[in-house]
This record gives sequence, C-alpha cells and structure tokens, in this order.
Amino acid sequence: MRKTFENTLIVAGSGRNCGKTSFLCDLLQNLQLPEVVAVKITPHFHEPTDGLVLLNDHPAFKIYREENRNSKKDSSRFLRAGAKISIYIQTKDDTLLEAFDFISNFIGEGQPVVIESAALVKYVHPALFLFVQKENEPAKNSAENILPLADGIIYSDGKRFSISPEQIIFEKTWKIRFQ
Repeated sequence: MRKTFENTLIVAGSGRNCGKTSFLCDLLQNLQLPEVVAVKITPHFHEPTDGLVLLNDHPAFKIYREENRNSKKDSSRFLRAGAKISIYIQTKDDTLLEAFDFISNFIGEGQPVVIESAALVKYVHPALFLFVQKENEPAKNSAENILPLADGIIYSDGKRFSISPEQIIFEKTWKIRFQ
C-alpha cells in the first residue's frame, strides 16, 4: 500500500526533453506560492555542480540542496521559477523511499511540494500525478508500469502543454481545474 501525500504533486514523463521540467517551472511561476519545495530525483550519479550543497552522503544515495539560481540544471531552474527550496536527489529505486524520508525533514506539514521523478510514484501516492508525453513519440518502456497511475496525461511539444500549468492549483492539496 502506497502512503498518500496530499501536499505532493509528482511529474514524470515519456523520456528526456519531453517538457517535464518546463511544465514544472511554468507551474511554479504561475502559482506564485512562497513556500513551494521542488525536488528533482534521478537514478543517474555524477559529480555535483557549483551551488549544490550536500545534505546527505549516504552510501546508496546523495541528497543536495540547490543554492545556485543561475545554472542550467533543473534544480536551479526550479529556484528561478519560484521554488523556496530546491532539492536534488541521486538514488536508485531500492533506496528511493529512504531518500524521500530524509527530505521530509525539509518540508513543513501541508507545505506544497512538486517532484520530478519517474520512480517515486511506484512507492508513494501523491495528491496529483501527471505524466508528460512528448507529442508523436512513444513513451519509454520503463514508463509503461507508471502510466496507469497518472491522474492526467499532458501532451507536449516541449513548450506548450495540452493541460496548461495554469489549470493546476494548490488549495491544501493539488488539483486540476478543468475549464
């Protein structure tokens, strides 16, 4: 049974450069909520860039707080778009929940959280799970097991979205406002 997080929105996508980060950045700019925590979770490990402050150097995962607002990294883009805190996690699926538990220390009760992750939705139940599908391209094979969990599929050309970021609202929980 997946634990429910009413303050959490998760975005995953059909592959690289499908518009996941752009959607979240547009959402953050439109919301203009001063307390949003943004989280980027990746299974890829590489050297940290300038501005990443190490919070947890676990043998199986690394957790950083982004302090650089000016890089091209997704975690930096989240800060520029309006996130109060931006967290970057490098972890494999088998330690994902442990890493997620650690970052919960940085999140206040009811504080809005947006997360870019393909794997987390397998372990937790967010208030809203959106899947970004690049137009005219199939989803990667690994997305097949999470796609049925999506509350909405957003078709994207990388810049425009079939569900507009303006339709996503936070009122104690995440919701899609249909027009």
